[in-house]
Amino acid sequence: MIRIFIIDDETPIRQWLRFCIERSDSCFEIAGESANGEDGLKALAKTEADIVILDIMMPGINGLEVLSQLNAMKPGLSIIMLTNFAEFKYIQKAVRNGAVEYFLKSEITEEGLMDCLQKIASAMKQNSMKLQLSSELELQTVRSLCEQILNHTIDSQEQFLKSAEAYPHPMSFKNNLFVIAIRCRPGTFANFTGAALADISEYLSTMHQIAWNGHDCFLVCEMNKLNSQLMIFNSIAGMLRWICTNIPHAYIGVSNIYHDFSSLYHGMTESLLSLNTGFYKKPGSVTYIYEAKEKAIDQDRLSVFSDEILNIAKTGTQDELRLKLLSVFDYFRTSMPSDLSFVNHYFLELLYLIHSVFMSNTQQFRFFDQAVRRDIHQGLPQAIFLDELQHTVMDLLPRFYSKESLPAFSAPIADATAYIKEHYCENITLKDVADAIHMNADYLGKLFKKETGCSFNTYLTNIKMEYADYLIRNTNLKKYEIAEKLGYTNFSYFSRIYSAHKGR
Repeated sequence: MIRIFIIDDETPIRQWLRFCIERSDSCFEIAGESANGEDGLKALAKTEADIVILDIMMPGINGLEVLSQLNAMKPGLSIIMLTNFAEFKYIQKAVRNGAVEYFLKSEITEEGLMDCLQKIASAMKQNSMKLQLSSELELQTVRSLCEQILNHTIDSQEQFLKSAEAYPHPMSFKNNLFVIAIRCRPGTFANFTGAALADISEYLSTMHQIAWNGHDCFLVCEMNKLNSQLMIFNSIAGMLRWICTNIPHAYIGVSNIYHDFSSLYHGMTESLLSLNTGFYKKPGSVTYIYEAKEKAIDQDRLSVFSDEILNIAKTGTQDELRLKLLSVFDYFRTSMPSDLSFVNHYFLELLYLIHSVFMSNTQQFRFFDQAVRRDIHQGLPQAIFLDELQHTVMDLLPRFYSKESLPAFSAPIADATAYIKEHYCENITLKDVADAIHMNADYLGKLFKKETGCSFNTYLTNIKMEYADYLIRNTNLKKYEIAEKLGYTNFSYFSRIYSAHKGR
């Protein structure tokens, strides 16, 4: 419904206007009425209205003054002026100040009034459709550019400005642009659908939500009703309190405040940097950009850590290894490198390095079982805090470092696996193994699969690939040399098998 408010000091005129509008079978309804301009302004400050029918000449504040104040207070209103005076100067000033139509009280008719209201309603509908279309295009523009920034298709401010030229320029973001990044735990997601901007902050004029990677959310925001940086900062703090209360999240990063859309690249990269700094903090933390810095990774220091861990894994105890790993985590906790993918990958490599040493020490060259492999490749990336990553690594360590994790086989299968581990570099067959332990090959094959969970050929290949992985990580041998050492004459075939094994 389109709501109409009437301001006129003549009671008969107000009654006649109400009668005409209420008896029409249309989309109009009366939102209220006042007998003077001062009361009308007070009422409209608390009342939602789309159209105001306003008398020019009234006692106290006249209609032209009311029109000027309404333009400032509610700029979207459509205003129809009424007057008893046909003098051009009044009409000219009313139109110049934004009135959409005017009527002389002595000449207005019900038909003319309703025709005018219908035209205004039609124009309002068209403007609403244009505004909705513009908002959709703006969201598409913001989403596309943000996604290009996040996947590094856009890697600099210069690239952003060039890419932005291909999109329609957003109507919003003419002042006070900033970005809030939210990281949620796996299985949850920050969803602002249905939340009114006024609920989040009374000063928030625009907010576009960009989902990323299933657990990150970026809010591209604008507060165009404030000029003071301190007031904007306080309002952002209020937004964050609302988010912490209403939206599931792990931690939040906040960018600087910028003046227009051309700074979106800075806002996105700063919010992501602030967000990644939260990885080293506690749950529920908020990091502003002034707390975060782009920090490089000291590769030499990490190489020393890797060598020390390798030596401890070869000759030390598991407790000594745990203490050294804790010192590595403490180093990351103080240095806080911003490349979190590298941090996860580094500890993944450490786990494989320790496992390779264990295989070498015990001659138990076997691949991780599926449960351990799944926990490694899911547990490490899903750790959204450094403390959780540390807990995951420490929990995984004994599962493949301890000899207790080795399977217990029957005597024939134990003899068979021992023979395989001694001769796996040769091109042995199931029959070779069966002959060596004095068993029927068919029976051995069935028993082998029953106890190990895989066929003889799969078991042999896995042992070869685990040893190949160990040699690649810990020796200077070329891959073709490793292939020859393991009995593969076709290097291309070896590469395909090794790649498939690594992808498990």
